[in-house]
Amino acid sequence: MYGNGLKSGSMRVGSDMILFTRREGVYTCLFLSRTFHEEEKLDEVIVPLPTFKAIDKTPLSSSPEELKKHELEMQIILKYSPFRCNKDFFSQFDKIKGETGTLVIIYNMKLLDNGSPELDINTDPRDILLMASSDKDDPMEPHADIELPPEKRSLRAYVSILYADPRMKVYIQGRKVQTKRLLDILYAARRYNFASKTFRMRAERDLAKAKNDVKIAELRAREAESKARDCELRYEGSKDPEHLKLVRRLNNAAAELRNLVTLRQNTVARKQKALKEPKTLTFYFGMNVVNRACDGMFIYNCSRLIKMYQRIGPQQDSSMMCRGVVGIVDVPYMVLEPTHNKQDFADAKEFRQLMRAMADHLMQYWDDLAIDKNGSEDINRFWKSFGYLSARWRDPPSNEEKYARKRYSCVSICVQCDKCLRWRVLPYSQNQIGRDVPDNWQCRDNPDQKHRRCDAPEEDMNPPLGVLKRKIKTKEQRQAELEAQIRKKQEELEQILDPDDEIVAIPKSGDLGSGTGRGSARGATSAVSAAGKRAAPKAPSPPPPPTKRTASASTRALTVADKKRMSSTGAPSRSSSDLPMPTSVSKPRSGGLTPKFNNAQSRRVVRQESTSSSSSSSETEASEEEEDEEQSAQDEHNNLVDKSKSRSAATATKTQPKISTVTSSASEASSSSSGVKNSSSAAVAASSASKSSALDEVTSSGQISNTAPSTTANNDLTATAPRLPNGSEDTKQMALVESSTTPSAGRTYNPELVEKILEKFKVCLRYFLPPQWPMQKDHIHTLSEAELADFPLEDFFDRYEQGLRALLANFQQETQSCSDTLQNVRKDVAALLDKVAPHLKASSLEGEAIDQLLQEHLHKIG
Repeated sequence: MYGNGLKSGSMRVGSDMILFTRREGVYTCLFLSRTFHEEEKLDEVIVPLPTFKAIDKTPLSSSPEELKKHELEMQIILKYSPFRCNKDFFSQFDKIKGETGTLVIIYNMKLLDNGSPELDINTDPRDILLMASSDKDDPMEPHADIELPPEKRSLRAYVSILYADPRMKVYIQGRKVQTKRLLDILYAARRYNFASKTFRMRAERDLAKAKNDVKIAELRAREAESKARDCELRYEGSKDPEHLKLVRRLNNAAAELRNLVTLRQNTVARKQKALKEPKTLTFYFGMNVVNRACDGMFIYNCSRLIKMYQRIGPQQDSSMMCRGVVGIVDVPYMVLEPTHNKQDFADAKEFRQLMRAMADHLMQYWDDLAIDKNGSEDINRFWKSFGYLSARWRDPPSNEEKYARKRYSCVSICVQCDKCLRWRVLPYSQNQIGRDVPDNWQCRDNPDQKHRRCDAPEEDMNPPLGVLKRKIKTKEQRQAELEAQIRKKQEELEQILDPDDEIVAIPKSGDLGSGTGRGSARGATSAVSAAGKRAAPKAPSPPPPPTKRTASASTRALTVADKKRMSSTGAPSRSSSDLPMPTSVSKPRSGGLTPKFNNAQSRRVVRQESTSSSSSSSETEASEEEEDEEQSAQDEHNNLVDKSKSRSAATATKTQPKISTVTSSASEASSSSSGVKNSSSAAVAASSASKSSALDEVTSSGQISNTAPSTTANNDLTATAPRLPNGSEDTKQMALVESSTTPSAGRTYNPELVEKILEKFKVCLRYFLPPQWPMQKDHIHTLSEAELADFPLEDFFDRYEQGLRALLANFQQETQSCSDTLQNVRKDVAALLDKVAPHLKASSLEGEAIDQLLQEHLHKIG
């Protein structure tokens, strides 16, 4: 399909390549040289391809032009190839043994930074190795932390496992490669059948192609039938043999095409049925006791290796679970299609699904082995029995006789016959330990009497069948996994956000009003500045309550309804001290997560902080410093308002906004012999709003009960925030999800407010109603609260966007049509002017120049 393997592979290794081939008495040479193109400064690819007669080595072509071309090609080859004369050139054909064959020579090899070539042919005279970048970074160093498997460095080792069931001979450096089947060298191998309907991409593509073939065949059949009917009507009643023969031939052709349509329709039906059927794969797993460091999954495609040593599931962790296990799967083309370079799969999504399925079966295989009943002790005992005495995982096993004997006795020794290429299992013999089988081994050398002949069938090597046992997770396990995923996502979000930004939790109103101290203890954590300049002394906050809560339950937003509800509880309590309270203002985020404010309105979320000792002077200095920073933050944020508008809506729909808080506290502790006096603190956030702005003061009080019986702290929490219009971006940004489903203390239900919100929601739905929506506009006003809650907003938005795109496409089409019409009219005007006034040369002009020329000509005539 591609045909680029020879070119891409050779040009990856070196700069020049020359190929010699002989077949049926003809010599052919192909020369592909990057050096030739660079020195001659050529912009197009030129590949000399001379051919010769094998008898007298003369050019195969005889015409003068071809002989001249042949001579030029030979001059290029002799100039830029390693062969400077015809004798050396033709001697390469003699190196090809037999009547047919191919010889590929790659020279001017690419070099590494240290000056050595990428391919090492000197270290091992029987192999071709990948050269390491330097001696210090040698991946095959015995004491290196990371050791590459031999298949990733040695060409001989890679070719030996390149095919799942090899049936060919491969020679490297003149020495035969002893191929092997991975399944035969694994200990305690098992197989698992896996059926799934998720692998549909290739089948759906084939089905679409088959349907297209049916349409083409149907059109051809109709055309042939139409020709046959027309011919019958034309020669109706004619008895001319030629006419009858023509009619018969057309009818036969139409019948054949109609039969072809039927066959292709049956193919489509068969493919549609196969699309619904699950695809079945077989997973093989086994322990690599010979080299436990080489573990992972081997994924073949039609017996050709695509991926190797792919660690999945627990193998990716640092634990010893599932380590040393090798998995094998052969995926057909109808399940997964590889890329053109055979190094990956085209559909990454379905490949990940395959890896997840193999991970599940890997865990089942590990459970079936049952070697970790007592944890890591059993696993260590298992590996020590095979000679792995070192605690370091990648250290090789011991070469003591008892360990080597056990390792080789647990796996099969399979050899491929050099004559019939059948696989034979050799019986265990102590003499075979550590010895290689001869390259010319044949069936007659087999000690087994049953398989000494080449016509004897191969032995069945199917391992025992295992069954995947589905583990039904309990509700608690699913909840724990969900909480872990939420925590992981929040950690990723915090890493993405600016690390200087402040992320704090706002307690629920019910927790603030409760007397248990649970909400107040959570609210006692001090908020730090985004710039990190303020470091007011504060006492350590009380420990969090032992109750488990989800990550989403720790935060919520003070919406407009909450502020109204909290304002009805009572007036804010004032502090007895007239000293200014320190405030902490976090700088606005550039990502659009900070709520916007302008000169007319500003918002602050205030929470209380309990401190053990603070001086009046430090509070005054902190207050002055924070007021300056607040003013600078406002000026800075006003410059970013326009940029934040476009980002706020997109960010609020994807991530949960986290609101930075402005915190102030004032507590004075006076020591006395009788105990500690109760101190009250209030936090007030002032903004530079205009006089016309209306501010709502929302007050909530909470108490913290300490463990000491003689100590009690009463705290007052005051939050001030301006009223925001319904549906504003600021309200959406400050909205956080409540995780607790139980109603909190002090919460009231306002039916009038809910009804007003529902009416505005209905107005929005009517205004943005997309075309061809199944519901009429008048019916929207009759929807109940439950129907509005279940309203398909996602489908609604999709339809609305589709309508906008369709409308835009119509406008673009009309614009293009008008533009084409205008161009045609201008061409006609230019042609008319050429006939009326040839001296104007209107045909040489384009666009508006023709309009201007026409106006000038009409003005002269008039």
